[in-house]
Amino acid sequence: MIKYLVFDVDNTLIDFDMSLIRAEKAIAYRFGLQLSEDYFIKAAEMINAAWSEHQMSNTDDPDIQNEWHRRYRNFLLHHY
Repeated sequence: MIKYLVFDVDNTLIDFDMSLIRAEKAIAYRFGLQLSEDYFIKAAEMINAAWSEHQMSNTDDPDIQNEWHRRYRNFLLHHY
C-alpha cells in the first residue's frame, strides 16, 4: 500500500534528466539494445523541448501547477 508519494516536476528534489537517462539505459539493457550515450542525452533534450513547446516547463505558474495536478489526479484515479 502506498502511504506517501513525492511529486516533483521541476528538478527541485530529483535531477530528472539523469533519472530519465538511467531509466532508459536500464530498459535498453534489459532488451539487449546497444545505444550510445549521445542517444540518451538527445532523448532527454527532446523531452525537455516538448515540455517547453507545450508550455508546461514553467512550473512556478499557478495555471501550469493546476493542470499538472489535474493530470496527476486523473492518472491516479485511472491506475489505482
